[in-house]
Amino acid sequence: MAKKETQMVELTAEELELLQKAREDKARKEAELKQQQELDKYRANVDKIIEKAVRKCRKASEILQQTKQDVMDMFKDAIVKKEELLKAKGDRRSNTFTNSDGTARIELGYRVTDNFDDTVNEGVDIVNAYIDSLIKDEATAQLVSMLKTMLNDRWKNGQLKAENVLRLRNEADKSNNEEFKRGVKIISDAYRPIRSKDYIRVEVRDEETNAWTVIPLNATNC
Repeated sequence: MAKKETQMVELTAEELELLQKAREDKARKEAELKQQQELDKYRANVDKIIEKAVRKCRKASEILQQTKQDVMDMFKDAIVKKEELLKAKGDRRSNTFTNSDGTARIELGYRVTDNFDDTVNEGVDIVNAYIDSLIKDEATAQLVSMLKTMLNDRWKNGQLKAENVLRLRNEADKSNNEEFKRGVKIISDAYRPIRSKDYIRVEVRDEETNAWTVIPLNATNC
């Protein structure tokens, strides 16, 4: 049997450098491929989790919506009877019911979001002109600052706050300026409140602390 001979090949420094670079490129590509495969696996797993979570949350939301509607329906007759017996107004925004032993209470109602139509801008301009006319000395500076605050202190959506409009109306009534009164009236007449969705608030009294505890009905408070 012929003896196998091993031949030693000497590489130049340049060839060794190229060989080393080739090895590093191969290792880098293999690492990048492995990382990409792990990322793909991770993303596929997240997609499955999201799909499962969405189904679960939709089911919980449907149950909560139905529960809210059921509770609202349960108290419809009680609200009508309460108004008849207590001569209460029929346009109240909320009604609260407490059981006889004072261990549980439920509030049902809706909230109102302040909103004004486009004519409000004319009223604001008139009021601003009146406020600017007051700037004469330090004696009027405080009143000017207060009135400006009423106009500029708004909700995040840019709408005026109804409570500030009421304060403006009180200031207008105390003044002798008809233009001021006209501007505030335009603002008041432009008020178009938006009713929010109905809500329910359920509380139970803690036996140990005797404090009221809210039963959380949304994911944030659970």
